Amino acid sequence: MSAPTSRSDQGTVPGPPESPPTDTQLPTTQHDWTTRWNGSGAAIIVSGGTLSVSTEDLDTMATTLSTAADSLDDAVTQANNVLAEVRTRPGPVVDPASADSAIFYRVPSTSQIVLSMDGPILPTSPGVALEPIPVASPAMDFEVKRTTAISALVSLTTGPGSLSDASDTLRALSADLTACADLYEQAENRAAPAGTSPVGAVDAAAFDNAMLALVGPALVALGQEATDPSSLVEAATLLLAAQGDQLEIYQGVQVLLGDPGTAQWVKEDFARLVLMSWWLTEARTGRESATIQGYLDAVATRLDPWISQGLPSTAQVGTQVVPVEDLTAMQRACLYLAQSSRSSGARLFGTPTGVSVRPVGGREAVVRPPGRDPYGLASPVPEGSAGSGAPAQAPRSISETIRHCHEVQGIAGRERSAGAEVGSISIQRTQHDDGRVSWVVYVPGTTDWTAGGSEPQDLLTNLEGVAGAPTVMESAVVTAMRQAGIAPGEEVAMYGHSQGGITVTNLASDPAIQERYHVTSILTAGAPTAGAQLPESVQALHLENTGDAVPGLDGAATPTGPNRQVALIDTHDMDIAAYPHGSLVYADAAEGLEEHYPEIAPWNQAFTSASGAGEEGATTTEYVFLINRDFTAPNPRPAPSSAPTPSLSEPVARPQPRPADPG
Repeated sequence: MSAPTSRSDQGTVPGPPESPPTDTQLPTTQHDWTTRWNGSGAAIIVSGGTLSVSTEDLDTMATTLSTAADSLDDAVTQANNVLAEVRTRPGPVVDPASADSAIFYRVPSTSQIVLSMDGPILPTSPGVALEPIPVASPAMDFEVKRTTAISALVSLTTGPGSLSDASDTLRALSADLTACADLYEQAENRAAPAGTSPVGAVDAAAFDNAMLALVGPALVALGQEATDPSSLVEAATLLLAAQGDQLEIYQGVQVLLGDPGTAQWVKEDFARLVLMSWWLTEARTGRESATIQGYLDAVATRLDPWISQGLPSTAQVGTQVVPVEDLTAMQRACLYLAQSSRSSGARLFGTPTGVSVRPVGGREAVVRPPGRDPYGLASPVPEGSAGSGAPAQAPRSISETIRHCHEVQGIAGRERSAGAEVGSISIQRTQHDDGRVSWVVYVPGTTDWTAGGSEPQDLLTNLEGVAGAPTVMESAVVTAMRQAGIAPGEEVAMYGHSQGGITVTNLASDPAIQERYHVTSILTAGAPTAGAQLPESVQALHLENTGDAVPGLDGAATPTGPNRQVALIDTHDMDIAAYPHGSLVYADAAEGLEEHYPEIAPWNQAFTSASGAGEEGATTTEYVFLINRDFTAPNPRPAPSSAPTPSLSEPVARPQPRPADPG
């Protein structure tokens, strides 16, 4: 039959009407996996606690979904085979002479049926012959059924809601479940949220070259240039010399150079140490905590044989005496450095005679130094001598708790501005409507980077705290608790930022404190607390920012368990200008944490039970305490200009084996 020459009144035979979507139909859009971080918007993963996820179950479900997708793919293949057969199957033979005036034509290549009411029509492709199909004939019935079948098969195999679409969705879900399983595994191993900033230590060569790129602008400003890793020592020396207050640097370097073992380490790692400090303050990658943790763990392990020879066989850990060999390599290193720092502090500031704890509006108490009286428990302290305190409002959330402690730190800051070298803590007492009394202790972090001066929140306290040795701040907190009149059996919650986190964790871990006080929960932010072993009776939540180097300073991951949780926070993609260690950065990141992370509910219940947050009828009173070290005689802090410039150019002898103990 020749091709038609006109297209008037052209139409197509419609397929079956589309059914409206139902609740049981597959989604008509591709599966889209996105991670939405609730609350503040910071990426947060909580590990530990009583809630658990079986990654084996997730992997099994992922495999099941993948297998189901394979079955759907097989079904698509079979449907396409049927479609090809339907398209090519010949229809019944019809006598053209019996055709009615209205003629349908079928395009053989596509099986499309076209209708001409007034004569022949043009095909969509010129030169393609059309097969005439008379109306009301067996051929017409066949072609209508063919068209319906083709439409159904095409809809079944392609497009939204099809077998192919369902297969793709199942595979995406399978991949997401596998990613979730990996994410939980990483969280248990202190990894950052996948897709934001995988945590892992950088290798030394990459780190050194990255340092050059980072400090380049600073060196240019100093009139120098660094072009390769061999320039790192010069770069580090220049940056060190550019620091404003040299006393802290001088004392720290002199402590390290004063011992052959650590002196050799400084000689070998000095450039990396200084430049790493510079890199850590930038906190641009979200990998800083893991990097410093891995680096210090390796250094402590390398120095441990030498350091162990310089330590006694036993050490004071809180109120307990333990074998030194039971400590970690990092604890032994900090214990060793603390010994040297105490000696350096005595030369610079005088010999400490006690710890002074002065309640604002109350009576001062002085306890013996922690080396002679751990926690000051053997020193006389008048119970209930903290004064009347001041009315206060209990913080209603983690974020408010952190902000309040920041305000407490500001009290000491104002005192220091007036010339008093003191630290500060506070204790809140809550009287509940049912008659019970509970307490919350707030301990801020480091304020002074010298070691052994009047200010107790200093580098020496950091070293002693990581080592587990009793510290001035631990003595101060326990003394303040005695002055406040905390009775046995009354619930106590504790919060500490940075050094304060070390302090409250060590106290809550000590058997003597457990016997004397009913500590039910602790909260820490930005604190290295891996060395402390908390009892099961204490609910603990540790907030650790992946860009904050401080939680990694103990060279180990914080342990987790049913009663001990770590909330790993990544803020490096957020618009935050401040360094991640800052308490207010933690406060911002923790917004909404309780509401959006139900896995911390047991901890939250314990902490709010003590704080009385939002409890009707509860009244809170706050006591503030100022703390300082006392010395044998007034010995003012040396001015920075009086410190000689440390020299690192002189050769340092490598450590030699110590002589064996006689007999």
